[in-house]
Amino acid sequence: MKKISYQLIFGIIIITTGFFLLLETTSIYDTSNFVLFIPSLFVIYGLYILIASKFRRFVSSLLIILLFGLFQLYLLDILTATLIVDWSPLVLIFFGLWIVIKKFTSKQNSSNDMNNNDSVNMSSIFGNIEMINASNNFKGGNIKSIFGACDLNLKLAETENTAEIKATVIFGSGEIIVPKNWNINIDLVPFFAGLKDNRSFINTDNKKVDLIITGIVAFGEISLKNES
Repeated sequence: MKKISYQLIFGIIIITTGFFLLLETTSIYDTSNFVLFIPSLFVIYGLYILIASKFRRFVSSLLIILLFGLFQLYLLDILTATLIVDWSPLVLIFFGLWIVIKKFTSKQNSSNDMNNNDSVNMSSIFGNIEMINASNNFKGGNIKSIFGACDLNLKLAETENTAEIKATVIFGSGEIIVPKNWNINIDLVPFFAGLKDNRSFINTDNKKVDLIITGIVAFGEISLKNES
């Protein structure tokens, strides 16, 4: 059974939300009860991403659940704006702990690095990382860009099976350069973000999917190129 695209679900939620908001604002029908629970749709969406990805997209789904969950509790008068602001530093504490834990539990690649590793793990926070990968059996990896930039060049890489890159871009950018003969499948979750497909040649003859790009882009941008 083919997996339902995260983008498709997100698009349906946005259309549904817009439809009920239109009915409310034009006084065609009273949808105030539904509008009140709109953030819950996004919480359910975050839970779906978490479960469907088998917890591989823990950070991105947790951000969605936390952001809209707090907003829902505020709309229901369970939490006040003052209380949320008072406890908001906890977000920074947990975020800092996550950075420290990732630093000691994952192998970090350095800037301007070239390697033949079968997987990559790029993490840029308020910085810039550039990497060239020349693996003959590239399997994918992780790209995390928070207020930073990650540039990955895969023009020298090859795949035996479908590789997957999981991207988390928040207030940052990511650029991926791929070989011209690769067939790319993009399944990103955008939040006020952009996806630029700047490939000069898109392979439609290759039935095998060489690379899947998944993840979340919030207030940022990911670009795809096959020309350096």
